[in-house]
Amino acid sequence: MNASSFRHRRAVRPAPQDPPAAVPVSVSPAPSPTAPEEVTAPTAPLAAPAGRPGPPPPEDPPLPVPPRRAGFAVRAVLAGLAAAVCVAGAWMLEQQAVGTGRGQRLDELILMAAQADTSFVARLVLPAISTVTVPVIIAILATSAVLCLARRRVGLMVQLAVMAIGANVTTQVVKHGLIDRENLADGLAITPNSFPSGHTTFAAAAAVAIVLAVPSRIRSLTACLATAWTVAAGVGTIAAGWHRPSDVVGAVMVVGAWTFLIVLVDSAAAAAGIGAPPELPAAGRGRGSAGVPSRSGTAGMVVLLAVALVSLAGAALLGAGLPTPLQLEDTAHQGLAYAAAILAILGGTSAVVAVVLALRVEHGPR
Repeated sequence: MNASSFRHRRAVRPAPQDPPAAVPVSVSPAPSPTAPEEVTAPTAPLAAPAGRPGPPPPEDPPLPVPPRRAGFAVRAVLAGLAAAVCVAGAWMLEQQAVGTGRGQRLDELILMAAQADTSFVARLVLPAISTVTVPVIIAILATSAVLCLARRRVGLMVQLAVMAIGANVTTQVVKHGLIDRENLADGLAITPNSFPSGHTTFAAAAAVAIVLAVPSRIRSLTACLATAWTVAAGVGTIAAGWHRPSDVVGAVMVVGAWTFLIVLVDSAAAAAGIGAPPELPAAGRGRGSAGVPSRSGTAGMVVLLAVALVSLAGAALLGAGLPTPLQLEDTAHQGLAYAAAILAILGGTSAVVAVVLALRVEHGPR
């Protein structure tokens, strides 16, 4: 091989290639270890300088009154107002019926009509008055006591006893010790005072006791039957000639006043959290919440309230039709006044029982 050929081969040797460029890679700096958090000690309150009193400690905010207790407080106020209305109503009735000549003549007019009545009303009310006897009243009150004990309501039993005793003692004291009846109208026989009626007080007190003692599921039915019995017994005392109509209404107001007093005490105790807590509604039974009438009690309240409104409105309309002066021998006037008296007794008794159902407090087992 000659020299030119060697030089030619060296000239055609491929030139070496540059190495591929490196791809830049971003490298994150390694995280530094987390430093532990500094725990700061609670700063103690600055001490007051010597000789100066420190700031007073903060007072706890007053606790709000639970809505249920506030509701019981409202019921207590309403019960007090209802008792005051009964007392004022009884006083005003005595002033008009016993203390005026027209009131005495109106009572006499109704009494004459009731004694001469031979309609179905007399056949209904005269048997009812025969049931207002001491054994029957004791049996009703004893049944009420047994029901209270069965429901573990000893407090209610005591309250009902106070109501029954207080109402009957009040009636006797007012009748024989506080009111002196004078004859203020011509043509009337002089008779002793009979306001308020003791028989009606017995019946109304026993009726209220059994209404409050029975379980709530039968309270509406019991309330309607007890109201009907009280009204029949009251009208029966007029038909039998034992009492004047004002005596009957006055007795219902006396019982109402004592009943609302025990409702006031019970509601005030529930509002203050004293005694047994009011019963909560049982799931799936449809019972009302504590302090609220159950559905059965509400039904009776609505029925009696409707009866009261219609009856009192009817009594007012019939009474407005009575002439002045009253003619005692006029049979038309007698019938009109007697019908108004029956409606007034029915309306007043129904109103008292309805308001008791609305304001009562339910405790413990039913």
